[in-house]
Order: sequence, then structure tokens, then C-alpha cells
Amino acid sequence: MSKKTANSNADKASAKKVSDKRAKSLKFYSIGAVLILIAIALLINIFFDSLLGDALTFDFSVSGQNSITKVTQDYLNTLPKDYKIRIVGLMDKPESLTDTPYEYIVPLLDDYAAKSDGRITVEYINPETYPSIINELDPSGAYDLSADNFVVSCNGKVQVVAPIDCFTYDSQYLEQGQYLPTANNVEYTFTNTIVQLTNGYASKAYIISGLNEDDSSTQLTNILKALGCDTETLEVSDNFEIPDDCDLLILNGPNSDISERMAVKIQDYLNAGGNFFSAVNFYSNSADKFTNLNTVLNMMNLNMDPYVICEKDSTYYLDDTGFNSLVDISADFQSLSDDFSSFSQFKSSYARPIRDYDTPYSYIKTTPIATTSDSATAVQVDAQGNMSQYENASQYNIGMYSTFDGMDNPPEVIAFGTTNFSSDSYISNYGYSDTNVQFLRSCLRMLLGSGVNANSVDVESKSLDNYKIDSTKATSGVSSAVLYVFMVIIPLALVIVATVVYKKRKNL
Repeated sequence: MSKKTANSNADKASAKKVSDKRAKSLKFYSIGAVLILIAIALLINIFFDSLLGDALTFDFSVSGQNSITKVTQDYLNTLPKDYKIRIVGLMDKPESLTDTPYEYIVPLLDDYAAKSDGRITVEYINPETYPSIINELDPSGAYDLSADNFVVSCNGKVQVVAPIDCFTYDSQYLEQGQYLPTANNVEYTFTNTIVQLTNGYASKAYIISGLNEDDSSTQLTNILKALGCDTETLEVSDNFEIPDDCDLLILNGPNSDISERMAVKIQDYLNAGGNFFSAVNFYSNSADKFTNLNTVLNMMNLNMDPYVICEKDSTYYLDDTGFNSLVDISADFQSLSDDFSSFSQFKSSYARPIRDYDTPYSYIKTTPIATTSDSATAVQVDAQGNMSQYENASQYNIGMYSTFDGMDNPPEVIAFGTTNFSSDSYISNYGYSDTNVQFLRSCLRMLLGSGVNANSVDVESKSLDNYKIDSTKATSGVSSAVLYVFMVIIPLALVIVATVVYKKRKNL
């Protein structure tokens, strides 16, 4: 081999060694650049999360899942600055929120604390780790405080909020022991709990129980509490009495008639200026004429007929049977209060007709609440369940209001021939923001009158898993912050990394 060839081979080997070294260096710098970029992204995330916290957390969803509404904010602003409301979750703070009730609760409670100007604190203390927390919150042992619930305390008073109570559920699934949420009531529940603790109850309602009701009145109770009205069950018995502190008596969805004694006691209650709300549908109780209940209603010149309304105008149909239909709120009832001016139609189901009776006293004033079209009919059902048309096409009332005119403390009665306003199954299926439920709230407010807490608030339900972006919530400040992060900080980090890589490669 010539000397020239040997030198050429040596140069090639040397060049290959240099090339391999450059390749390794480029590989290391590429990997290093990626690692540096990841580290920068993590550091930025940790920095903004730890130092700026909620300041750079934005809720653009239409329903505002993680944000308190203006209604709640305005109420909190009315409280004295020295108010101390303590919310304690009797658990370790949930870390994994996805697909749990806490994904709606934990972020919203953080927003309460952030926007209350120091009035609200939120803590998570597991009683299994710190048993003393139970005695600290409830020294007298008056409340049943247990793990996995939330406790709201203020001025020595305590309310317990269970996560399961922060939602409404599909009633058909509930019958099978399954919980399918239909609406998010977290803010509704916590805000009204705070209102109750800071203001107390202004009135008392008793809900009659023991007449084979289809379901409980849990949702109705929640609505009354939001109005500042405490509730208690009044059991049917041979010694039935209406307590002296009763501001509103409620009969909700019975499937059997009241007793003669109950009818007399309710009449005495009304003669003394009491208020009565009654809702009876036509379904499981189709054979019952509710004779004793009608004795009470007759006193107020009202009568509930033992038929079911069948709508014949297809523009009112909710299904092709005619038993589920829309009804119109009457103009006369709308004029009684501004609360009713925003309502026009409601959903009705298996309704009994409510009509004027033949009581001759002119001081009794009755007003239709909601009516069918002029084409509806009344259907009669015999003991075997066979249906036949009872009357020709006409307009029927599915609800009426009655009072005595010219009295200082007149009785007031609202009677519905449907439970589509007040039953647990309906409210659970449609939520507190449904038109029927809002109308129910207005009717209860009317019956309670001065018994409604002046500081009561109407917080609406929120839909579940609504991730649509609401552009109206993207304020200039929020948009600027998001723009700064995504259009300045992150691109700048990329430019820095690219510059470093370029310089290293250039010098190789």
C-alpha cells in the first residue's frame, strides 16, 4: 500500500470519527432540547398554579359549572365583613375528581372561598384522622355528623350537606335503585344552606303524609327551605291536629282521601286564616273521588272532579294520548302578581278538572290558574279501568286559586289537579330551573306572603357536563391572560430552545 493511500484511509477514518461525534452530539442536544422544553412547560404550570392559583383559572362553560352566579355573589356581598362561614368536608380533599360528584363540588367551593372576601373558608378534615373535628363542629352532639359529608357552620349553627343531595336524579332509575343525575344543584344547595344559617327560617310548612303518596316530598321541601320556610311532616292519625305554628299546609300527591276529622280540622284552619296547597293527579287513584278533600275545597268554592282531562287540540300535545299536554296560565292569575308575568304555558299530566263549586257567598273569590284549550274533554273511568268520554269539548282548569275578599287575614288556597308541579319525580326529572318548578316556587311564595324570607335567593339548577364555551364570559382581562400564556410565554420558550439548539449545531 502506498503512503498516499494510507494517508487517505487515515483521513477517512478521522472524518468518520468526527462525523460520529457530531451525530452523537446532535442526538444528545436534541434529546436535551426536548427535555428542557418539557421542564419549562412543567415549571410554568407549577409556577402559575402555586403562585397565581385561581387567578388564572377560567370557567367559560355556558352553565358556569365551577363558578358561583351573580345571585350568590350579590347575597354574599350583603353579609357583614366579619361573618365567618366555615365549610368543612369530612374527608381528605378529593384528588381524582373526574366522573365523581366532587368534580362539580370541589371547584365550586373553591370559588365560594375565592369570591367571598374572607367570609367563607373551605377545609377538608377526615374525622378518621382527626376525630376531634366532630366535637369541634358539634359540641352538643345535636347533629348527625358523619364522614364523606360537608358541614356548613355559622354563628354556632350547623347544616349538613351530603354530596348525593346536590343533584336531582332520573326518577325511573331511582325506582331501580340507580342514581342517574339530571341536574347539578351544588350552588343551589350550598347557597340556600348559607342563607338559612345567616337568616334563619321565616315560616313553617307542614306536609301531610300517610295517604299512600307516590313518592316523598323531598324536592318540595328543598324549594320551601330556599324560601326560608322550615318544613315538617304531619302524619295522618285518628288524633290529627294542625300545629299552631303552621303557616302553610300541604297535601302533595295523595292516593287516598283524607278522613272526615282531617277535613274538619283543615276547615277550622282555613277559617282562622290558614293557607293550603293541594296537588292531586289522576293515575294510581283513579277510582277515588276524594269526597272529604272536596268538602274542604267546597268551603272555598272549589271542586275537584273525578275525571281525567284529555286534550284534543294537537298543538297542545306532549304525546298522542292527550293525557300529557301543555296548558295555558290564565290571564286573571297572571295579573295577581308580577311573579307570574313571565309564565305562559306548562306541562300537565293526568290532570283532574278543578272548577267553581256552587257556594253562594260573594266574598269568596276564585281564579283559574291554568287552563286547557277549548277542545279538551273530560274522560270517565269505571271500576274496571274502562274509559269513556264524559263531556263534550270545552275548556278545563287544571288549577285554581281561592281566597276571601275583604278580610284582614283571609285564607288562601291553591288546588292543582296534577302533580306536575310538585312531585319528586317531576322535579327530579326536570330540575329546579324548569318552568313548572319555577311557577311552583312563585305560587308558594304567594301563599307564604310575609312568611317568605326577605333575603331568600333563587339559584337555578345547572345542566351536567356542559362544556360549550360561552363567549360572553371571555372578558378582556381573562382573554388577555390567556393570550399572554399561549401567545407570549409558550412561544418565547420555544424560541429560546430553538436558539440554543441552533447555536450548538452551528459550532459543531
